[in-house]
Amino acid sequence: MQSLKEARQTMAEILLRDASQERISEPERTRAAFDAGYIWLLTALDEPRGGEHPNQALLHAAVSRLNVPHRTIAPALEYLSQLYKPSGAEPMLAEMLKWAARMKALARSV
Repeated sequence: MQSLKEARQTMAEILLRDASQERISEPERTRAAFDAGYIWLLTALDEPRGGEHPNQALLHAAVSRLNVPHRTIAPALEYLSQLYKPSGAEPMLAEMLKWAARMKALARSV
């Protein structure tokens, strides 16, 4: 049986793979990249439960708990600020892919 950490790593990898699939719509790919980064962040924080998803307080907690600059979470906060607007989020696929990669590296470094 996989540990929670292993299960999260597996899920994050699946989401990153989905985010790179060009046959999937850009909004869905962007969300998959965001979710992958978020799951990697949960892994880095060693959070026992994910709680509400997405949780902006958790993103902010990462800054102090992991001792990383605020700019580390800024792309995710920007994405979330646009996500539920009636017009939808601006295209942010490239930014979310970069953010997910940074969160993966962060999770592997702690």
